Order: sequence, then C-alpha cells, then structure tokens
Amino acid sequence: MPRVLRYFGKSDELLAGEHVLPDLDVELLQDIFMVEASNPMYDSFPVGEKQAKLLALLSPFNFDFEKFDYFLEYDEKS
Repeated sequence: MPRVLRYFGKSDELLAGEHVLPDLDVELLQDIFMVEASNPMYDSFPVGEKQAKLLALLSPFNFDFEKFDYFLEYDEKS
C-alpha cells in the first residue's frame, strides 16, 4: 500500500514536504506504531523519534524534529 511521510513546519503548520516510502507490510507498520492487527492504518499517524529511527532504516530519510512534525499517511495516489 502506498505510504508517505508528510512533514509540517512547527512554526507555521504548513506542509513542508513529503517522502514516499517503499511498499511496506502493514503488519510491520502496525508493530512500529503499536496499533492492533485489525487496524488497516488508513489514518494519519504521528511519527515520534522511536518510529523515525525504525522508518529511517527502511527508507533513508533525515528527520529534523526541531523544525517539523511528521505523520505517516496512506496515499492512494502514490
């Protein structure tokens, strides 16, 4: 399923960018975000530093938590 990391500026809350993730198993994402197996993860999920470290291993990306808030989102267009 197409997943994307979207990030928003902390100062203005505007979309600053996005990073398309490779096709990842929903079971892996459920483990990373600690959601139940029945959740298909179509919603937006905030990404914390713990999740960021694991996601960066799967798809290289430089997180900057001082400047941005990050969210994992389902994107049927990707």
